[in-house]
Amino acid sequence: MSERDDFGTFLLGFIIGGLTGAVVALMLAPQSGEETRTVIKEKAIELRDMAEKTAGEVSTKAGEVATQTRNRAEEVYTSTRHRADEAIDSAKHRADEVIGTAKHRADEVITSAKQRVGDRVRRGQVTLEEEIKPAEPAEGETPEA
Repeated sequence: MSERDDFGTFLLGFIIGGLTGAVVALMLAPQSGEETRTVIKEKAIELRDMAEKTAGEVSTKAGEVATQTRNRAEEVYTSTRHRADEAIDSAKHRADEVIGTAKHRADEVITSAKQRVGDRVRRGQVTLEEEIKPAEPAEGETPEA
């Protein structure tokens, strides 16, 4: 009996293996040349359409990025220009203050000098001509031209 069981098992395995091989062969069997060319053509058309779609999307995105970049550059330029104008105005204002202070101080010095000269002339310490005359250079100094 054991020989029969072994033979039956062998026969059953042989039949199942044959059927499995037939199914696999049918699924993986090459198509005819025309069918293969049709499939390749369809896949090529699909790839071309996908490439065109992707290229369009990339082009659109590049345009958006370019516009955003241009807008940002304009914002930075405007902001920088505004800050530069403010800095220039501030520097002009400060320069005007310094000039005004210097003029005021010079006026104070001139007024004080005039008062001192006037006081000395009134007291008779010097004459107006002596006070106006340039000072004599000290020994070793050259006279100013």
